Amino acid sequence: MNKIKLIFSFFLLAHSNSILSQVILNNYELDSITIISPKYEFQSKEFRKIKKKELEHAPIKNIDNILTSKLNVSIQKSQSGSGSPNIRGMEASRLQLIFNGISLNNCITRSGHSQNLKYIDYFNINDVYTSSSNSVGFGSGIMNSAIYMNSAPIRKSDSLNSSFFQEFSSALNSSKMNLSSVYMIGKLNAFTSISINDYGLIKAGKNRAHGYDDWGDLPHMFENERQRYTQNHSVYLTQRISKNISDFSIANIDLYSSNFSKLNRIDKLNDLKGGVPKFEKWYYGPQNYFLSKLSLLNYKSYILSDKFEITAAYQKLNESRHKKKYADSFQSNRYEDLDVVDSKMDFKKNFTKSTLNYGISNRVEILNSKANLTDSICNAFYNSTRYPDGGSYVVDNNIYAQIQYKINDLFSLTLGGGLNDYLINSKFNDTSTINLGYKKLELNNLSVIKNFSLNYTKSKLVINFKLFDGFRNPNVDDMTKIFSKDDKNVVVPNNNLSPEKVSNYEIATTYITNKFELSFNSYLSLINNAISREFSQINNQDSILYDGEIMRVQMNKNIDNITIYGFEIFINSLFANNYTMDNKVIFTAGLKSNNDPLAHIAPIQIKNNFKKKIGNSYIALSHTYYGKKDSEDFDLGGIDNLDEATIDGIPSVNFFDVSYFNQINKNIIINFSIENIFNIHHKFFSSAIVSNGRNYVISLQKKF
Repeated sequence: MNKIKLIFSFFLLAHSNSILSQVILNNYELDSITIISPKYEFQSKEFRKIKKKELEHAPIKNIDNILTSKLNVSIQKSQSGSGSPNIRGMEASRLQLIFNGISLNNCITRSGHSQNLKYIDYFNINDVYTSSSNSVGFGSGIMNSAIYMNSAPIRKSDSLNSSFFQEFSSALNSSKMNLSSVYMIGKLNAFTSISINDYGLIKAGKNRAHGYDDWGDLPHMFENERQRYTQNHSVYLTQRISKNISDFSIANIDLYSSNFSKLNRIDKLNDLKGGVPKFEKWYYGPQNYFLSKLSLLNYKSYILSDKFEITAAYQKLNESRHKKKYADSFQSNRYEDLDVVDSKMDFKKNFTKSTLNYGISNRVEILNSKANLTDSICNAFYNSTRYPDGGSYVVDNNIYAQIQYKINDLFSLTLGGGLNDYLINSKFNDTSTINLGYKKLELNNLSVIKNFSLNYTKSKLVINFKLFDGFRNPNVDDMTKIFSKDDKNVVVPNNNLSPEKVSNYEIATTYITNKFELSFNSYLSLINNAISREFSQINNQDSILYDGEIMRVQMNKNIDNITIYGFEIFINSLFANNYTMDNKVIFTAGLKSNNDPLAHIAPIQIKNNFKKKIGNSYIALSHTYYGKKDSEDFDLGGIDNLDEATIDGIPSVNFFDVSYFNQINKNIIINFSIENIFNIHHKFFSSAIVSNGRNYVISLQKKF
């Protein structure tokens, strides 16, 4: 907590420093002119966006809830408050999370389930959307789609505008608080925010409509109907400052800090050995994340550009893993310290019938890994590290260009290409635990990608055909880690991995009238050299001793290919005065070349929202259906967590929610909702924790 106070004090001191300025990559309003970063402007009409008003009116202020409610996203849950998003069968390292133009993915982003979404404060988001076909601009990691989150712009009209928000939730035993303010310091526009989230033990639903009486009901994991170990605490601090340095340019800076308590790993703490709990402790953290970003946005016309943006950013991440079995005398501790530096330049040039966007970027990552064993009096002893103990160094360079050409009033064409150069260098100082046969691992890849899009627009109908590449360079986590998820198999390094590459085909059709909108998207993704966790050998042995257990050897390998396909349907309608409805259907399927099940393929998802507006208030009803996933459709490598499902897999489920929103006046908003009205018991696909039962949520927002 002292560290949090020091960071917040630093943010407050920054108010008096006139050289600080704030990065805004989304819309910025200056003297009635809207300014957008070139990279975002290029794709601004190709996505479904959740805007600030919807975020403010959401019955539950949680990124997971808003993504699954409005967008083509499913969520794997490992903890309260956040989860691992999945789009079109792409999750974790195959799915980029981009906040204000900076990728949250890094060299240790896992291929299984990634919790990086928790780094972002819900109350610091102005809009969020998913978009495909932008791997040319953002490089490695966008295999098909990405999630983009942008902060709210600081406008002059918002000066001296402050806001207080408080939320309480019964089933999650949680409270959320946010205090934010927009103000001016001389000629600087500034924004300061603090958010505090407290989650207690989750209260599970009692209605076992699925028919499995003992599913997820281990006695040592529950206390008075609440799941143990699910509590966590987080604090978010934000300071942003902006200054107009000329009539045509804005200099900006963002400072973000996220601090988390320890997060228990539920899928390990619920393990049994001989009928008794296996682990006394298994948790992550406490964890700290810091992002600072400086940029200059210029919108004066030059020979080579009509608008450009120069960006520099720094991310600091500390994470750790701690575990102790009841049968062991020592606790295993593994620590990762990661520094990420980004530099980028993006340009836009307009011509008579076309627009050219181009840019260049560089990312450098430095990883240091440490480990030890500690006894009951904190004496430290040797332990093997998760990643190479000699450190890892990663350099990622990307250059791109894409042009949009208006053929006539009906058709427009987009063409683009990118070149990526990627280097990994890792050193193994200690090979006593596992003799790999080498002490240094190096990888250098050169990737070329392209995209093509043809857009047809006539009256109320829009049809878009896309053919675009994507790729993902194998990162440090793929190539060098030594770890076990289940104490049955141990993943060991592989110094012979190639980038995953994908060819995507997509047809998106949208029909819009004044009272009705229908969107239907179908897609096909063909992945070559797909990286998959497979059984293997090391030193001609298929099993080794690791963490005191004999385990089967696994490696990440390039398999032949993967096929993923599916469709998405979105409907928005105004069918009577003040009555609105929105619906969505998300379906995904996938298979490996050997016909084995593919990981990350979530069940079909159907969402129906109905809203009745009454003056300044409204009442909303929602229904969510998640389909069944049979046990034989779970992947063989254990990523889908079949152990957390029933003997038959994940049963289908229906959830019903109701919410009431009332804007009492322009400054006061209240929200009341009942989530999971029928108190259904369930565990989402691939998730360790139970979903909450009937949940009463009340919130108040006051602006002043």
